[in-house]
Amino acid sequence: MNRKLEAEISQLKNQLARQQYQTNSPIPSSQNINSKTPDISTTPQALTNAQDFANQLTTGDNNFFQQLREKFNQEPIDRTWAFPQQQQLNHWLKTVKDLESFSAEEIECRTTRCRITFPTRSAEASTELTQIFSKINQQPGNLIQGSIIYDHSIAGSLCLYIARDQYAKLYE
Repeated sequence: MNRKLEAEISQLKNQLARQQYQTNSPIPSSQNINSKTPDISTTPQALTNAQDFANQLTTGDNNFFQQLREKFNQEPIDRTWAFPQQQQLNHWLKTVKDLESFSAEEIECRTTRCRITFPTRSAEASTELTQIFSKINQQPGNLIQGSIIYDHSIAGSLCLYIARDQYAKLYE
């Protein structure tokens, strides 16, 4: 097989893997196509699901974070997106002024999400990193286009799970 055909097959396999992980994702409408965050449903079921998810995060349930790590590790790698995204995130992190005193230990991207691991010397450092990324995520034009889950469950580190885009679901 020639290289061009192999590249096209690889790209199609990656697109299929991405679509399998993004099933039930909202389709952009003309109203929200330029919006950073998708419309949020206010149906009772959606609110209950959001409340359950928020409760899981705030109760310190390490099982939730264990499942998140397992899902991340089992996700296939979209090589056409993951490796360039890792390089872009690595370069970008070095340019963020507020992060000068922090250094990412690992940056790994899969199909629908990336994980950035920072070593933290204290709870205060972990909190500071969380605040920095929360502030960055609110700024227009930043590299992070999707939602972020902050995993403080492993002592001595902070893992950020970052959605590929505003439609990727981090916790499914």
